[in-house]
Amino acid sequence: MKKIIALVLAVLTISMLFVSCSKIGEDGKGAVIDVYMGTKPINLDPAIAYTDENTSKILSLIFEGLVRINENGNVEKALAKK
Repeated sequence: MKKIIALVLAVLTISMLFVSCSKIGEDGKGAVIDVYMGTKPINLDPAIAYTDENTSKILSLIFEGLVRINENGNVEKALAKK
């Protein structure tokens, strides 16, 4: 009985992951990412906006660097080809 319950819970968990991973916008052009902020961003200029925490959240979603640091602490390619 415990194995059946564990199997049902595992299937439900996996199915919820697949459902929640993609949220297509109403226009069908891409995914929608909900971001909750405390204040409205004043300026989205990357040279100025990194002093504001809410704006830096938006900029990290908009821009991707040439390289990134993976979970092991190693530098890997993001947008860079070489």
